[in-house]
Amino acid sequence: TICTAPMLGGVPPPQIDGDLTENVWTQQFFNKRGRIGDLPGRPMLAGAELKVRVMSEELFMALRVPKQEPKRWGVRLVLMPILAGPLPAQASMRIVRYKGQPIEYHHYQGGIERDWEHFDWKLELHGSQESVSCEISIPLNSLNEGARPAENVAWRLNAWLVEGDNPMEETPVAVWGFPDRMSVEHGALLRFASPISQ
Repeated sequence: TICTAPMLGGVPPPQIDGDLTENVWTQQFFNKRGRIGDLPGRPMLAGAELKVRVMSEELFMALRVPKQEPKRWGVRLVLMPILAGPLPAQASMRIVRYKGQPIEYHHYQGGIERDWEHFDWKLELHGSQESVSCEISIPLNSLNEGARPAENVAWRLNAWLVEGDNPMEETPVAVWGFPDRMSVEHGALLRFASPISQ
């Protein structure tokens, strides 16, 4: 599974509130191969979608499922920029947020948890009668130089929108990437490109 994120210039960044009402989320972007920036989730009948955009020196992600907001729910995300070297030695970032709770964040290198100093990513949840959604911003200067979005850079990602508010009781509502959430090396492939139209 591949998602190609558009790298946009001159586009105002979204406000990170989880609501996904800004034009950057409602617009469609294309390159010579077709529409880019969007990845459907599983199960397909859930109508879940993940969107990725790069602009204003940040990477933005949005997850949405057209489902009435549960009392307890949250989002899990695992990202792994693909750098030189064997996959088991790669660094990965894991973040979790349940409704009404603070963000949990973990940084792993070669399977060992490392300190994550100066964590400045943002993740906000939003729910209504019509949908649940999540919005994430990642400052590019928080990434290693080789991991920053460019046309020759690729990441792997796994994401879940879950019902429940702890790991022992949560149930996946929508999934992107590999079913085993910790096996991010097998997750969806995220690439980056400049769009030719929108």
